[in-house]
Amino acid sequence: FLIPGMNTSVKNARALAGDAQSLRREQSRTGVHGESTAVVAYLGYETPTEATVGGMASAEKGAPALAAALDGLYLARSAGEAPPPDVHVVAHSYGTTMATLALDQTQYRVTSAVLLASAGVQTASAQDLNVDLATDGTSDVYVTLASEDHFAELGTAVSKIVALVTFDPDAARLSPVEDSWGARIFSSEEVTVGGRSFEPVAGHGLGSYLAEDSFSMYFTALVTAGREDEALAQVTEQ
Repeated sequence: FLIPGMNTSVKNARALAGDAQSLRREQSRTGVHGESTAVVAYLGYETPTEATVGGMASAEKGAPALAAALDGLYLARSAGEAPPPDVHVVAHSYGTTMATLALDQTQYRVTSAVLLASAGVQTASAQDLNVDLATDGTSDVYVTLASEDHFAELGTAVSKIVALVTFDPDAARLSPVEDSWGARIFSSEEVTVGGRSFEPVAGHGLGSYLAEDSFSMYFTALVTAGREDEALAQVTEQ
């Protein structure tokens, strides 16, 4: 599942679909499943605008539907003698705000969660998400934020202003790229891995984080296409 952030609707769904196709191509190249993968470009919630991105209304309204979709897929694919499916959540910007709420409401675990350029989350810890455990016993949750992305953290900052104005401290969101939140942080910068050089993410857009020449795209494909152990090893090395 690929969950977009603010200002995404059916009017500009072509860009989201293109990002989903790009991720699937990288999964096919990088992963262990070949062509046996699919990426759902998820538009099952009303994304916020610049005026409302600091609030939680869109996330709170959208989370139950995403949780139901994830549980529904699990049940449909694991009926009878079928093994449970590998289901991954990749969310961007405000999509991480909504998706983390949903992953606190699901009945069944997803395989992993990858949070790109988060606009802040209200879930207290990565360990509170209903996500499978990695080999080290912690939740398989990964986060990244590029140094040239000067927009993502505005969502967290604005949420704190909303909390002050409304006298509601619970409205303030946390930054999942803080070590204390407990996710594994991976790079969106210029890196070389295994002799392959990757360009840095240069902006905030989902397309920037899923650019073919970016490490964030390569790493997201590793996690979501059956090579989680290698991804975990690379996080440990960074």
